[in-house]
Amino acid sequence: MNGFVDCHTRRRNIIACAVPAIFQLFILAQFINEQRPLILKVAAIADRID
Repeated sequence: MNGFVDCHTRRRNIIACAVPAIFQLFILAQFINEQRPLILKVAAIADRID
């Protein structure tokens, strides 16, 4: 969370801001990739309801 504060207080320190953000995106992408079968199943059920 400290990198997030650095991003807003010191705009010139873009790297300190970007690295945690990229890291979070990577974790999120990994999570979505693991949950894909579940997401597809939910999407299929939602499609049937429509």
